[in-house]
Amino acid sequence: MPNAPVELVSAPTVAIECNVTRRTVGRWLLDEKLGFPAPVEINRRLYFRRSELEVWKLSRLAAGTR
Repeated sequence: MPNAPVELVSAPTVAIECNVTRRTVGRWLLDEKLGFPAPVEINRRLYFRRSELEVWKLSRLAAGTR
């Protein structure tokens, strides 16, 4: 069975989707308690795996927080 392609999302796109600033995404990365997904760095730019972001969003909704 072939591996499914991994969808990567840029940090600015994450900020737009979450309705926060790019700086807030950076702060989320520094706060270990949030459990924000680790980025993949490509050419000094940060990208996040779509599947990990969706799991994180669902966990935040379940916890009743943003």
